[in-house]
Amino acid sequence: MVDGSLDLNAFQTKIFFDDQNKKMGNKLQSIGKTVIVPMRLYSLKADKISEIKKGSTIAVPNDATNEARALNVLVQAKLIKYNKQVTDPTAKDITYNPKNLKIKEVDAGQAVSSLQTADAAVINGNFAHDANLKDKNILLTQNLKKNVSPYINLIAARKSEANKKVYKQIVKLYQTKETKAEIKKLFGNSQYAAWNLK
Repeated sequence: MVDGSLDLNAFQTKIFFDDQNKKMGNKLQSIGKTVIVPMRLYSLKADKISEIKKGSTIAVPNDATNEARALNVLVQAKLIKYNKQVTDPTAKDITYNPKNLKIKEVDAGQAVSSLQTADAAVINGNFAHDANLKDKNILLTQNLKKNVSPYINLIAARKSEANKKVYKQIVKLYQTKETKAEIKKLFGNSQYAAWNLK
């Protein structure tokens, strides 16, 4: 997109966008919010968090933009705590693990298949949706009421063109109740309209 081959894109979370934009010389700019795709803790073996046994294996995505988010889901589940001073925390930064859980770091796209061997897995909503995972297997959904800004997907433009009138019109046309209804129709609870979230 920086090379001019695209005018706009809308696929990345803010945390991913900020990281990539910095690497590309900060030539892009966010011009609007689209959706948020919550992470969830899934299990085919436990029906609730309290049934996760000592020594259980839990799979989490291993990339920098997703692992911290997955660890936060496990913190929300009161299963672990980790060192919040670390910028890109991984399993080695866990400081509290009373059940001696084994945190298995896997490629985000492999988290679904890891459910066959792991006791639970933290999975991105898009992968869960594509794999038709059942709601009955959800143990916990990421809290979307606070600290979600890094995980909201953005519409991006080149910084030199970010104030184009037509781009602002596109954002306005996207952020409508009709779009919100279509998102619900297509994706159910695997993603939500996020332009009113902070």
